[in-house]
Amino acid sequence: MNSRNLFYVRNLQSKFYFQKNQIVKSLFFLENYLFSLTKQTEEELIVKIKIKWIYDQIAKGDFSNEITKNLKALNNKVFSKKVLDLIEFYSDSMSSPNNIEFLSIFNNFNKKFNNLLMLAKAKNFKSLSLFQLVQFQYINNLDINYIMINDCFTRIEKDLIDIFEFVFIDILLKKKKKLKITKTYYLFRLLLHSIKK
Repeated sequence: MNSRNLFYVRNLQSKFYFQKNQIVKSLFFLENYLFSLTKQTEEELIVKIKIKWIYDQIAKGDFSNEITKNLKALNNKVFSKKVLDLIEFYSDSMSSPNNIEFLSIFNNFNKKFNNLLMLAKAKNFKSLSLFQLVQFQYINNLDINYIMINDCFTRIEKDLIDIFEFVFIDILLKKKKKLKITKTYYLFRLLLHSIKK
């Protein structure tokens, strides 16, 4: 799997924690694919069609094209069924009108996603729903409600947050504007955070 197919935070997590776990890499790829659909087009119908297409490909066990070949590791009954449930949930929840509903949607999406990670024997790793929400908004260049994100972030016990996710959210909250977070700057902040810890 090419690193360009993953959000760079997920790419680092994949390299540090899941070097040999193809199932986790496939789940990260699927997450990035779903989250990136909105960025490619604003037509909700086209997004729904693309989600339905990926759903059908997995349901049929067709992993022969450029996109689905990255999901081949999910090709077994246990994973396929739960992955299809995750995709269906995402598709049904796509058109949320406000930040509060968005947070609730990502909390539910995150539970399903973390259950899949647990099935994939991802040790004690759990992704944060707040990170997935921020990741989605960042990828799609959407307005971020910094007050709501900050409020949620301050209530989470910091030791329970993965360092890669923590640093990304922390950078975003400190910038408080729509700026691109470069990989170099992210890695620099990650290093600083690791030294301080």
